[in-house]
Amino acid sequence: MDVYDHGILLRSRAIGMLDGGFTQKKVAQDLNVSISSVKRWSSLYKKGSSLVTKPRSGRPPILKRTDNTVISKSLGKCRQSSRKLAQKLKNRGNAVAHMCVHRHLTESVGVRSFKRQEIPRLSQKNIQDRLSFARKHQNWTVNDWKKFSGQMSLPSSSLQRQTNKIIGFGQRISNMFLRYFQLSFQQRFMCGA
Repeated sequence: MDVYDHGILLRSRAIGMLDGGFTQKKVAQDLNVSISSVKRWSSLYKKGSSLVTKPRSGRPPILKRTDNTVISKSLGKCRQSSRKLAQKLKNRGNAVAHMCVHRHLTESVGVRSFKRQEIPRLSQKNIQDRLSFARKHQNWTVNDWKKFSGQMSLPSSSLQRQTNKIIGFGQRISNMFLRYFQLSFQQRFMCGA
């Protein structure tokens, strides 16, 4: 059933209920539509105008309701790209572009694309250096981090502006390195022993 068929059936039912003696408010509640819609349909019927929706300007939507449902339900599955979903819709008989699927996901569903964060490949020397840095600086206070510039030469006025960034950077770095390398060493050496 097409969207317009559903609309004309609903409007005809509303007119029938109004002719049967129901109030506009009761019809709106029963059919789950606004009162203004029922009033508009009633006035169209009284004037003798057609209840069929007139064609509107612009391009009609490519995705049907069933397509929107298929796209929304497939979000729970892993590794569903917009290209795979477009191919699935093409197999169902509705050839759409992957950008159409992407647009529906971002605008209607509110889902954004995801790119996995890349973990840098580190040599054993890099790992040891970072771990020793994290252990050495894990107990630093805010004042210690204010003095830390991360080997950057900053003018004093710039240093004052960048203090919060440097403090946050340093604390995050030391905590991150310590957590990463403790977990890394446990996985590599203690689990295999």
